[in-house]
Amino acid sequence: MLIIGSTALRKSIPGSREPHDLDIVVTRDQVEVVAAQYGKLVSSGDYYASVKDDSGNRTELMIAEPGNAMWMYLERYNAFEGEHYIDVDGLYSMKKSHINFPLHFEKHIHDYCLLHEITKGVDHMPEITDQNRKDIKERLGRRAATPSLNKSVDEFFGQSDGLVPTWFIHDDIHKVMAHKEKPLYESMQRDLTMAKCEKDLWEEFSFEDKCKCVLEEAYVIALERRIIPILYGGDKTSGYY
Repeated sequence: MLIIGSTALRKSIPGSREPHDLDIVVTRDQVEVVAAQYGKLVSSGDYYASVKDDSGNRTELMIAEPGNAMWMYLERYNAFEGEHYIDVDGLYSMKKSHINFPLHFEKHIHDYCLLHEITKGVDHMPEITDQNRKDIKERLGRRAATPSLNKSVDEFFGQSDGLVPTWFIHDDIHKVMAHKEKPLYESMQRDLTMAKCEKDLWEEFSFEDKCKCVLEEAYVIALERRIIPILYGGDKTSGYY
């Protein structure tokens, strides 16, 4: 079995956040045996099994199957037998693989940044990282879906017509919040009539412009999803997420 998560993080980096549960990768054949070591098996599914002891302590078992990322991590650490801890490289791979998904984002981005600094941003197991990303996307299904930007600006923003109230045009807010003479996202577009931005143009940005670009987007999202609805709706609890 392979111990992962905050417990492994704390072992590798003393002083990191306090673990609130225990996460372990096991094969399906090991689920009941390992569960008995930590308490009572309370649920078991295709991907996870949950265990609780008499004190309410929780252990989460990640089930490894041949071909999935958890199996690949077990192979990487030769952890099919005995007790093993994943190291910072494996933890970085795990955090990197799901940082874009809606899974306890604040906690994971904190760990990711810590691990990114230690590993210098080098992923030593990209194939496993990629497989874990695919596995998570499959697990989440529609929750992992992101809107396609490969459509016209009118078509992209027209998707929300009638679903939420609007007061201003999204791109007009960008112009107001721009750090330069025009919003930085426009410098990532080859066709301004399309909503999509190009990664290769982003890579040409200086570090400062990358930061400013992210800030511009954060300003606009905060305004249109929180501040403006409060101002125009008159309800401090309103807002659209």
